[in-house]
Amino acid sequence: MVLGIDPGLENTGWGVVENNKLVECGVILTTNKDKSEDRLEKIFEEIQKIIKKYKVDEVAMESLFFAKNVRSAMTVAEAIGVINQFLNTHRYR
Repeated sequence: MVLGIDPGLENTGWGVVENNKLVECGVILTTNKDKSEDRLEKIFEEIQKIIKKYKVDEVAMESLFFAKNVRSAMTVAEAIGVINQFLNTHRYR
């Protein structure tokens, strides 16, 4: 199973694929009414649940790209950092 992740603080998209077929996909939603650390924790926990549920072997994550909105890029970078922390802790590459 392969997990693909499109990281973001408000919307983190994900999809699980096996043998070139989509198994499941979804979006981890957070709200800007919550504290940043709570939003990041939710992303961390949801990624963990997805990996365990689908017994993911490999993970691919979209790279950070931004043109003008540095503030938006910073929040995406935070989400990427939290996801990478989980992946590195559990030896995913």
